[in-house]
Amino acid sequence: MSYGKNTLPDFLAIAPIALFDNTTEGISLGEIDNLVKHGASETWEISSKNDKLLTIKCKYPSSKVSLFLLKSNDNSLILASYTENEQRIVLETWKTNTNNTLEKIDLVPRVYAKDFF
Repeated sequence: MSYGKNTLPDFLAIAPIALFDNTTEGISLGEIDNLVKHGASETWEISSKNDKLLTIKCKYPSSKVSLFLLKSNDNSLILASYTENEQRIVLETWKTNTNNTLEKIDLVPRVYAKDFF
């Protein structure tokens, strides 16, 4: 899914390294730049890319980050990241801020057990 110039690679280009915090390997800003420009970096490679899904896999076992776009109620775009590694799976959502970088957002309010008692 893309809207105008907002494609998955465009969102990856402005992504902070925090997008890869839940991977075993992590990433540097230089590696993100190489992924966008060349489809691969020293540690990571784009393994699948189409209009709806961008999947980035570590060249060494065993992390994978899949990115896809969601449309919010105000018609703005939200980037969803689905991260898998050998220990867990994490789904996060990101939105562009005023500095044209991505920041993590919570789509669903956090609910604590104490709120039920």
